Amino acid sequence: MKQRRGAWWIVAALAAIASFVWLSFREDDAPAASPGLRNATTEAPAATPPLQAPLARETRSSSDALVEAASDETPASAKAPETAAASPDDYVIEVLDHQGAPMRDAIVQVRLEILGLTDPKFSLFGTHRCDPPPAPPQIRVPRASILRSLELAAETTRSYGAARGFELSFGLRDPLAPCARRRVTGAEDEERKIVLQLEPTARVRVEAYDATGRSLARELRFVLRRPLAREASFMDRVSAKSAMGFHVFSLVPLGAELEAVVEDPSGAMLETVLRIESPAVAGTELTVPLRMEHEAPRLSGRLLDAQGTPLRNAEFEFSAHRQWSNVGASGQTDGEGRFALFLGANLREFGQPEALGFRWKPTSRATRPDGEEAQELRIVAPTYPESGILDLGDLHLGVPGQESLLAAGLVVDEAGQPLANVALQLWDVWPPKQTGPWDDWRVLNGERFRTNAEGQFEIRSKEQVRALRIAPRLEEHYAANPLTVDPGTRDLRLVLGRAYRISGLVLLPAGAERSPWHVSPHDGKNARIPVELSADGSFVTEALKPGSYRIDVLLDGDLIHRVPAVAVGDPAQPSDPRLNPLDLREALRRWSLRVLGPAGEPWTAQPIHLLPTTAIPIVASPRPEEGGRFRAWLPSEATQLRVIVEGAQSGVLAWSEGEQVVQLTAASTHRLEIAGLDGVPPDVSVSFGFTLPAGEDPHPADIIRARAISGVAKVQNGMILERGIPLPGRTFVIFHVRSLVADHYVQLPPVALDIPEVPSAEPLRVAPAPGTLENALAELRRRAQR
Repeated sequence: MKQRRGAWWIVAALAAIASFVWLSFREDDAPAASPGLRNATTEAPAATPPLQAPLARETRSSSDALVEAASDETPASAKAPETAAASPDDYVIEVLDHQGAPMRDAIVQVRLEILGLTDPKFSLFGTHRCDPPPAPPQIRVPRASILRSLELAAETTRSYGAARGFELSFGLRDPLAPCARRRVTGAEDEERKIVLQLEPTARVRVEAYDATGRSLARELRFVLRRPLAREASFMDRVSAKSAMGFHVFSLVPLGAELEAVVEDPSGAMLETVLRIESPAVAGTELTVPLRMEHEAPRLSGRLLDAQGTPLRNAEFEFSAHRQWSNVGASGQTDGEGRFALFLGANLREFGQPEALGFRWKPTSRATRPDGEEAQELRIVAPTYPESGILDLGDLHLGVPGQESLLAAGLVVDEAGQPLANVALQLWDVWPPKQTGPWDDWRVLNGERFRTNAEGQFEIRSKEQVRALRIAPRLEEHYAANPLTVDPGTRDLRLVLGRAYRISGLVLLPAGAERSPWHVSPHDGKNARIPVELSADGSFVTEALKPGSYRIDVLLDGDLIHRVPAVAVGDPAQPSDPRLNPLDLREALRRWSLRVLGPAGEPWTAQPIHLLPTTAIPIVASPRPEEGGRFRAWLPSEATQLRVIVEGAQSGVLAWSEGEQVVQLTAASTHRLEIAGLDGVPPDVSVSFGFTLPAGEDPHPADIIRARAISGVAKVQNGMILERGIPLPGRTFVIFHVRSLVADHYVQLPPVALDIPEVPSAEPLRVAPAPGTLENALAELRRRAQR
């Protein structure tokens, strides 16, 4: 898995900055920083307050310089700032309920916003509540400490990006409470008095039950969140722990669309996420029962140390990695070294990871010095289960920094002779012993291994792998038997076979530029890398395995000529095959067209498609030139062409030596009615498009339909679409359903659609195949529960 190692010094610097800012606010008892949180509410920009006077100099900031800090799990009992005495510079905040009465139990947060960034960033600098009685029900926020933090923010963001300034705002800690944040303006800065008034609210009681209907009276986390809110977006969700099997959220906005969620202490989400609408009458309460329909998924296995001894009753750290992000959790083994780890909501919303990490560090430091005690393992991630348990088996941890033998053996040719200086390409593979195509793998880019003069190799690495796939790479050879082995396997024998290159010469007509021409071998299943013709028309392909290949001659990616079969690796011809000069000087001729739009203007809006009316499997899409001119080389036997442009009537041209003028006329449009989308929930979108039929080498008309008919972003049931479809005949329609909550999508099987020659008054009806939409929606629900 690739990593952006060059950015790590920036991450480390930002982490140090966040720690320093947090330490400067310990006197305010501010919550600890937890990066990666963003505000989803938007507010109109306000004037820069006098508060920013110490920041008058130019500041610089990157989108990663300051991020929102503080978790939604900050205890409600956060203490007030410990100031020696009230100061006239302190901000005094009064929180009123919807009837105007002061609230003593309100909790206020102070938030700093960096202005001038395309992607706004915030930092939460303090959580404050009322002083205890007999003090009045007011909240004091020391202005001096805020200014010190703003000064620090200006200094530490100077070298990252361009920032226009900073603004300060105050608001209730409960982000769902209907009370707008208040930005500091000039007048308020002078008065130091801020009043926040709560709007009318309702109550929502969330209850948890198991699959049999029994109340789950144990410690659980109850969550209310706005739709589309992710785990990290604390400004869109509130949560609280309770051991009663229920929790009452008392400050819920009226008539709001919300989601109710229940999580267990390890963060594993119960299988039901209920979408609700809060009460519309102030003071009323809505009861929301949530039932766990089946067991939350878990990962299980057994942890062994570097010597193979089970780690009994050991606490360990677990992490999931994807690209440059990771999330983690902790776990503990039992007396046999086994563990069962719930996939918490933060892990499951993270998505399918590329790798899993396990790290164990003993609590006793008597045996070995610090730095050598930790043991860890990083494996390619298996697919998370939908429910139940996925057993990872025995996981052998290794000591970081200590090399171990992953594999050893010999590389030989087909005659059994050792091959020296062979590069070995390595993958970490899941599951072990997988021999066919795989989805879960990572290339071990950090290691480079080659065979010695006797063809022998030893792969020793600090990497800890679950299983290792080895593919030798040598010029003019191919791997006859790439292997997937367990770490520590010895006496391997890898065989390299002789690979061959096809060479030849292509003679093009006079006036044909060679730069856009390519030659591509094709084995009947996959096209190989196209190679460009040299200045004299010669070419040499990449090294190929023995077999039969056709040779496609391409112009700007379009197939212009085809050589049916070339034998590679034929024992009767042991040398590299060479094509006799492929003379296309008489086989091709150039068509010159000047295309005008419906109003007579030169046509440069989009490409045209040229399709021979004969049964030649060729289609050309020349690029527009100045004045709407198009030039294309086509087989000489193509005497008639269809000129096809989306939205225009398809016309037929006969061969002519000179330039031909083509006047486009608007095409009669077909009307497509989208049907069969009943039952699609509002949090799922459906898109619509065209695709090629399955099979090798589709007909050029099918290619043009798929190219020239673009899909629409989103469709609804009963929608009528007006489309200028350029070719009659059979095409294939596809539907995609996408979850707007978890960003998963499923493609439905293609549906055949016959397009008539002449559009009819009645629209063509297009609907998913029976049962496929229901299956796709069920698959989306399963993926959302992972």
